[in-house]
Amino acid sequence: MRPENQRRFSQYIAGYFPEDFHVAVEFSVGHEKTLSIKIATPRGAIASWDTTEAQALDIMAMGGIAELLLARVMHS
Repeated sequence: MRPENQRRFSQYIAGYFPEDFHVAVEFSVGHEKTLSIKIATPRGAIASWDTTEAQALDIMAMGGIAELLLARVMHS
């Protein structure tokens, strides 16, 4: 994944969580490009999820489409 898309995806995912949560996205390049998303709450609860680069790009595309549709519906 290109660096600009890595930053964009990291910001996109972080936007779903409160500001005091720690959100980290690790990018790996191997046979299949993968991302590991790790979340930690201020109280120390943690969660993680691994996905592929293709799925991450699909997620961002769907989020962009949803934002456009919301904007259209709010202005009609």
